[in-house]
Amino acid sequence: MVDRNRSKRKPKLTTMSDVTPRQIEWLWPGRIPLGAITLLAGPQGSGKSTLVADMAASVTNTGIWPDGTNAIDGDVLLLVGEDALDSVTQPRLSAHQAALNRCHVLEGSVDEQGRAHWFNMADTSLLRATLIEKPGTRLIVVDPLGSFFGSRADAHREADVREMLSPLDELAKEFGVAVVLVAHYRKAQGNSPGQADDAVLGSRAFVALSRSVWHLLPDPNSKERKLLLPGKFNLGIPPRGLAFSIATDEDTGVGCLHWFEGPVSLTADEVYAQLHRPSGSRQGRAQATAIALEAFLTGSVRTAGEMQRFREQHGIGRRHLDRAAQELKVVKRPGDFGGAWTWSLPKGDSEQKASSA
Repeated sequence: MVDRNRSKRKPKLTTMSDVTPRQIEWLWPGRIPLGAITLLAGPQGSGKSTLVADMAASVTNTGIWPDGTNAIDGDVLLLVGEDALDSVTQPRLSAHQAALNRCHVLEGSVDEQGRAHWFNMADTSLLRATLIEKPGTRLIVVDPLGSFFGSRADAHREADVREMLSPLDELAKEFGVAVVLVAHYRKAQGNSPGQADDAVLGSRAFVALSRSVWHLLPDPNSKERKLLLPGKFNLGIPPRGLAFSIATDEDTGVGCLHWFEGPVSLTADEVYAQLHRPSGSRQGRAQATAIALEAFLTGSVRTAGEMQRFREQHGIGRRHLDRAAQELKVVKRPGDFGGAWTWSLPKGDSEQKASSA
């Protein structure tokens, strides 16, 4: 149908000299912004909900983030779609020492007849009322996103996703809260996976509407380690990733997160590609190790102590590191007068890569 009033519309213009610049504020400095949507994505069972519990502990206890930065003090609003509150969510929050009186779960609404209604993302009026009732809220977590999308919207259609998330983004700006959407990966990735951002279940609009995207992936070089790695990040220079493990308490059966010291140099795309290459490929773990080693050595001469810390931070075995060094033709030299050995790239390669960086 033709909109006959369209010809009567006038353009809405904004002159940039009239715009007051707004500095980005952070829930987790450099990683999770306030007033915006952040996407936390990964395979099912990768530990995303456990990570959320650790984040809730930092926020509700005015704690310290694992990279040493200070957490913003506030309440946490949880939308829990897959876990039982009494047997999973509450014990998980307790195990991470979150302040339970500051963690609230929005289960839905009750009408005048006392009938319960499940919450979906289209009901921003209910979410607004909740934020007014809990003005100290600084973090909203939707876990997982697919449980709250509603039956009338298609998570694979860009128009539906934008219609659903745009009001949520405006609500985040209005109340100055960080919104973290937890999303699963698609189960079928094919033999030629693209970037990690492309693996997120549903429409590409989920990534497009997020200011910050983080991927939670298993470390290909270690059964215990999990990697939190940046994907799309349009708020400046992407920070480096972090690593952690999850230990399960034998008495309670609840998993608790433990962070490794230091950043991780691998990117989400590198790890994702390595995990989804066909079995038997010459690429895989060795290539990821070689990529990380080459980046670490480019333009630098590293001591044996630095190489040991690099190996530990990346969870790389000695044999895998030695094979990668062989492939890159790394030059190993003893230090003068019995000093520590050093590692470097061949002189021509190192200079060429440094000059093109």
